[in-house]
Amino acid sequence: MAQLEDDSILRCEACGAENARDAETCRGCGRALESDDEDDDEDDADDAPAATATEAGTKDDGGGKRGEWRGILVIGAVFSLVLAAWFLWNPPKPGQAPGASTPASNDTAPAVPKPDNEVKEIELAGDVVWVGTSKGLFAHDRKTGAVTQSIDAASGAPHDFIDSLLVDKGGALWAGGYGGGAGVFDGTKWTKFEPSTTGNQTVVQIFQDHAGIYWLATAGAGLFRFDGKTWTAYTRQNGLPSDEVNAIAEDADGALWLGTSDGVVRFADGKMKVYRPSDGLANSKVLAVAIDKQGVKWFGTWGSGISRFDGSSWRTFAALPEGPRSPFVVSARADGQGRVWFGTHDGVAMVDGATWTHYTSAEGLLGSDVYAIEIDADGNKWFGTYRGVSRLDSENQWKQFPH
Repeated sequence: MAQLEDDSILRCEACGAENARDAETCRGCGRALESDDEDDDEDDADDAPAATATEAGTKDDGGGKRGEWRGILVIGAVFSLVLAAWFLWNPPKPGQAPGASTPASNDTAPAVPKPDNEVKEIELAGDVVWVGTSKGLFAHDRKTGAVTQSIDAASGAPHDFIDSLLVDKGGALWAGGYGGGAGVFDGTKWTKFEPSTTGNQTVVQIFQDHAGIYWLATAGAGLFRFDGKTWTAYTRQNGLPSDEVNAIAEDADGALWLGTSDGVVRFADGKMKVYRPSDGLANSKVLAVAIDKQGVKWFGTWGSGISRFDGSSWRTFAALPEGPRSPFVVSARADGQGRVWFGTHDGVAMVDGATWTHYTSAEGLLGSDVYAIEIDADGNKWFGTYRGVSRLDSENQWKQFPH
């Protein structure tokens, strides 16, 4: 089952993910979707009367037919009166189609992008905000929000659907495509890595460690290490618990922490230690990793909320009031004040010590699903949603960046 949020959004009742109106399966949990419209059709079918003798081919008398027609005419007349009364009390606004809902008044809010322009990643480079979407790559001016550049597959990007971004230490832009491998943009030209290099899989995160080594997490081919010349693959065959690597972070000791679909991995000095629910992790499927300034590790899980690990003990924050509004946590970022921000399927959750704060569309988010979080040099928080980008500044003022 699913609920219609507006004319273009279908929300899955199982996991809360937003989907396109015509989607057949949920992009969040993979379940089949069935809109309320379809339920109404089924109810109408259930309520339909059994076939009459006339419908079955049995000859009926003229009086019976005239009675049926009189009933139809009466129903039609009543319907016309009801419809006329509705329009009398609910006249359409100028430019609004008859029967369409009237949006809430917001003269300063920009137009919301169509749901198929999903924002999957945000990366900052000075005054440029790179935004990876399902329709290509966009550069925004950080101050004004104006789009200064757009790149798609036809103009060099590895794919039209950009799933991961990185601006490396040299200023080059890395982009990972949906099933299209990865590429590097030096400001003039793209250098593409063949999809076979990354196992022909979606590159979900590109990370550069303190030593300048690149790490590419994929959705089914494991983890790839690139030193600028040589590629090395890490899979279940050589230590990973799962070939689905969803997130990467590095601690102060240089150890990598990986969120996979079968637990958390600490990867250091060529050795891997795996943490699973039996150790205290809330759920084995981990989609987001953040490390705060105290070195505490935070893990966003799929369906079980957030796990916190201080190196010796675990704690889980599964739901309100101490925890996120949704247990499906898909992004995370720590800021310089010791706070950690989490993107979920129902807005943003922020933890500051023992205090949790929540942000939804009521506060200023363009969409409920928050797939990307980035924090700029001024402390502004940038959130990539299913409907566009929202920015929260240090004065707690929101601004939207449609594209």
